[in-house]
Amino acid sequence: MNNPKKPLNRTRPQPLAILVAASFLLTTALILHWGERHAARRTVLFIPDTARERLREIEFPLREKRRSSTEDQIAHLVSALLQRSETAIDDEKVAPAGTRLLGAHVSGDTAVLNFSREMQNPSFWAGSRREYLALYAIVHTATQLPGVARVFFLIEGKEVDTLGGHVELEEPLTRDPALTKTTTPHSGA
Repeated sequence: MNNPKKPLNRTRPQPLAILVAASFLLTTALILHWGERHAARRTVLFIPDTARERLREIEFPLREKRRSSTEDQIAHLVSALLQRSETAIDDEKVAPAGTRLLGAHVSGDTAVLNFSREMQNPSFWAGSRREYLALYAIVHTATQLPGVARVFFLIEGKEVDTLGGHVELEEPLTRDPALTKTTTPHSGA
């Protein structure tokens, strides 16, 4: 008994099904890519909290645009911090009234921030703790972006030794992790 082999029924993919599947995959890839490029990065503005002698975080969404440079992002964050300072209570201010960011430049891992002359108002910088917290609020805000580890301060394009006599500004400042640590309450009596 000889059994003839049955021919295999092979179905060919339909051109329309291939086109639909390819369109679906392409659309999904584009949506994921667009979502990554335009998603808001979790960024914050660091605000002085003089009562606790630390910095407090306030969420501030930073929308990344395709051609937005790190310098543009730093300028946006620091300008927002200065703008918030204009209407903040005294203990949360980071700069004297009217202070503007004239420019932000990144050199290596250092953000060079150029402020207007209002930044040097001596009455604002009275007290070492205020000066320290205000300057480090700016430092922490600028250094949260990838690749930026230090901040150098300029006033009207010129180097300054200090603003209030308590924090030396001849060298770039780096983050002070102790200012953002949260403390756990002690238990017991």
